[in-house]
Amino acid sequence: MKDVMGVIYTGENDARLRELTMTRAIAALPVAGRYRVIDFLVSSMVNARMRNVGVIMQKNYHSLMDHLGSGKEWDLHGKNDGLYLLPPFLTRENVGVYNGLLDALRSNTNYLSRSRQEYVVLSGSNFIYNARMREFIQFHLDSGAEITLMYSREPSVQREEFGTYLKVGEDGRVLLSYAARDDLWMIPGGGLEAGEDEGTCCVRELAEEPGRIVLPSACALEIDEYYEDCKYVSRYFFGAVVGRCQIKLTEAEQRMGLEPRWLPGEEALHIFSRHADYTDVDE
Repeated sequence: MKDVMGVIYTGENDARLRELTMTRAIAALPVAGRYRVIDFLVSSMVNARMRNVGVIMQKNYHSLMDHLGSGKEWDLHGKNDGLYLLPPFLTRENVGVYNGLLDALRSNTNYLSRSRQEYVVLSGSNFIYNARMREFIQFHLDSGAEITLMYSREPSVQREEFGTYLKVGEDGRVLLSYAARDDLWMIPGGGLEAGEDEGTCCVRELAEEPGRIVLPSACALEIDEYYEDCKYVSRYFFGAVVGRCQIKLTEAEQRMGLEPRWLPGEEALHIFSRHADYTDVDE
């Protein structure tokens, strides 16, 4: 597919890997003594006939660069397109360290703007799978959507450490929380309470706000939010809804008139694209 390019972000951190990632990125970890984690992603993109693949690097990337080389092994070494290795760099705007995925994309806007492709497949690098990218891209094109997310509902990939998540229904609808008092939409979730891990937080918040019993699974997005005197790390997750329960709102949530609502995915994207409408809201 000549009109589609791939971008792989390799800046994820995973404290559970510890010694394994002290000197190399997750994407460079060996698999079965022959492959590296990133091989599966690059191969999936090449098999979908993508000829422009960018790999955004964060730290400990020397082993990854040595492994990827010029891209010749994947036939990504043409004159116009190919495999682009994008390590962090220092300028007035870039401090050399990315504050998450969105900051990494912003810092590489020159590469993105120079690319001739209209569509982008964006992926992390901390998982191993063979994706049918052609079917995924064709689904996106047929849907007419601006953004399409690929995820798995396979129970064996559930990771109980995670918290807040985005629930997508069979028909593409999204479960959101609506605050009638302020006419605001929010993704169901919340912060960790004392002694609580992210898995417990996810189950509790989704039970209290929308009244759903969930099994959290893979992380879809992580965003660093900076304020004048603090920083928040927001993580958004997929998961399976396995039942319903009684909604238990806090007094503040009751005053807001909080209630769960299902919306079409396009409408949800439109709501959250109006970022300025939410910047002056305290709650």
